[in-house]
Amino acid sequence: IISVFMKKTLHSNTLFQRIVTVALLISPIIQTYGWGSYDFAFILTSLLAIISLFKYGIRRRYLPKFLLIYFVYWFIVHEITASSVGELVPLGIIRTILVYMMFFAAIEYHYLLKVYKVVAYVSIGFFFFQETVYALSGYHPIGIITSLPLAIDADMGTFIDSKLYGVRSSSFFSEPAHFVQYILPLLCIELFGFSRVKWLRVVIVVAALLLSQSGNALFGIAVIFILTIIRLLKEKKHGVTAFILLPVFLVISLFVAREYIASEMGQRLMERQDQLDSSGGSSGQSGFTRIYRGYYVYDDYSILEKILGNDSPSAIHSHIRHCPVSFMFEGGDMYFNTFQHVLIRTGMIGAVLYILLFFSLYRKSDYCGKAILTVILVLGFISSMYFTEAMAIYFLFAWKRQVNKDVVLTKNSQYYQQYLAE
Repeated sequence: IISVFMKKTLHSNTLFQRIVTVALLISPIIQTYGWGSYDFAFILTSLLAIISLFKYGIRRRYLPKFLLIYFVYWFIVHEITASSVGELVPLGIIRTILVYMMFFAAIEYHYLLKVYKVVAYVSIGFFFFQETVYALSGYHPIGIITSLPLAIDADMGTFIDSKLYGVRSSSFFSEPAHFVQYILPLLCIELFGFSRVKWLRVVIVVAALLLSQSGNALFGIAVIFILTIIRLLKEKKHGVTAFILLPVFLVISLFVAREYIASEMGQRLMERQDQLDSSGGSSGQSGFTRIYRGYYVYDDYSILEKILGNDSPSAIHSHIRHCPVSFMFEGGDMYFNTFQHVLIRTGMIGAVLYILLFFSLYRKSDYCGKAILTVILVLGFISSMYFTEAMAIYFLFAWKRQVNKDVVLTKNSQYYQQYLAE
């Protein structure tokens, strides 16, 4: 990371731009450390956003149109639903707007791509090291720095034991799902980002995703697999070849899937499939929490709240206490998946704006950007990434490939040749 940070890239990047890019890309890792809500990623990006405010100012053109509209609407909803004087100042929303504005203003596509691939492949390399050691010794080398304060709500001893003796590796991340969410864009980039697919890299990323035993990985791979088939069938130069090879490809995929499911690792993953059950049984409680629980809270809203949303924390807690699954919330628990956050905080109007945001980005992006957007849209129904730094990575790759479409790394591009040379 330091090596990439110090080198010049395809375009001239200021020191501040490089710092912002690296800060974004390490945020999903360093968010593990800190003090509750004030994790290291929160602190770092907040400080940089203040500097960015003086450096770039506040300009509408920095953000995609519908992203800005959604933020403004979210702000308005918060103001009209605030239930106390203390809630009138939405520091969280203001910070999110400033941080996202900084990312879109300061980050340049090629440097983002270069640093991202370094961090992603280093993380994958350590993940394979963890898996190898676990296969040989029965424990995982810890990728978490235990001397730092943990921002997660867990006992340090219990957390370390879960990392040492648990059956799933998570590289430098706090849990396998976060590792998977981080490297899924890499699979899209390796498949669709260049004119020539480097299949060895694709195999490496897919292997890491499957070994993670994460539901996020299976959903992500399924989406990307479908998009790959669609692209091959749509392209004239590959259409005939795809039509001939598709049955062979499907047979091989089914064989690999069968062998994976038959393995001990595959069986452990299949044992978790009842997490998709909306009844929320004992073994499926984690899945119920991530996929269904938030809709019961939204259902407790009044008609007006369902349309407009309600961003008041005290009001949301009140609805949690009165919903049928209130017993599943402990303490100040407010975990919802991304789409549930959209519905609960900004209602049906916010959901429409959220879909329009994806549509506007999707319409102008290339196929790689479309794939990345489709993955984050699907993950939004099973995981919580509501305007986090991880979500920003997905949006930035799609947006930057759109606004930099004249310099996207194509086969005949001077930038592609320079990229290969580096």
